[in-house]
Amino acid sequence: MDSEKWHDILMKGARKSGFPFARQQIDHFRLHAEELLQWNSKTNLTTITDPDEMAIKHFLDSVIPAGLVPSSSESMLDIGTGGGFPGLPLKVMLPHLDCTLIDASRKKISFVNQVIRKTGLESTRALHVRAQDLAGQAAYKHAFDVIVSRALSSLETVMRLSLPLWSTRGVIIAYRGSRKEEMDGWFDDIRRLATTDIVSETHRYVLPVVQAQRSVVLVRRRSPGKSPAASSAT
Repeated sequence: MDSEKWHDILMKGARKSGFPFARQQIDHFRLHAEELLQWNSKTNLTTITDPDEMAIKHFLDSVIPAGLVPSSSESMLDIGTGGGFPGLPLKVMLPHLDCTLIDASRKKISFVNQVIRKTGLESTRALHVRAQDLAGQAAYKHAFDVIVSRALSSLETVMRLSLPLWSTRGVIIAYRGSRKEEMDGWFDDIRRLATTDIVSETHRYVLPVVQAQRSVVLVRRRSPGKSPAASSAT
């Protein structure tokens, strides 16, 4: 991760995506990646162990949707953070956000807390708790402007877990693959579970270098006076 090649992959990928990195941000990513490889030799945290692939498939993939986060947002929750993705890279790109990362695996949360300590990220915490249990705590009910998830199996699950924790503003961002079957029926799932009028969009992008197709589903509350609709964006 100290190689110029690793830095160049991140820098070039970021420029193509419209999010150029500062050197300090790349240093954060490097410390995170080094810690991930070290822990992964003893406990399984990721199947991606090639440094170049990590740069693209973990860090770039996490931050490309950063532009979808409203500038007025103050807090972010990462549900099922695993090795800290996408929450920690997004926090590096959007340092004003108060960031909470949760996972049901204690070893993964121990790892994420170690990364937080090593990188010195402020207003960031990792909790060993399930989303449904977090929603049962008064301090967290409807407390998060932005909710992200890259690990959950379905959009219905993302919405079911997110709605009790989602504030009256902001967005839910569900990272998805490119397979058509993953997207079929997602709007019906969202509308069925929603308690307020919402709009949702699919944003598609291509990971640099590997040219892999990716997408995110963005959910936000409908502006007054507008009819709810599903739309697709690239």
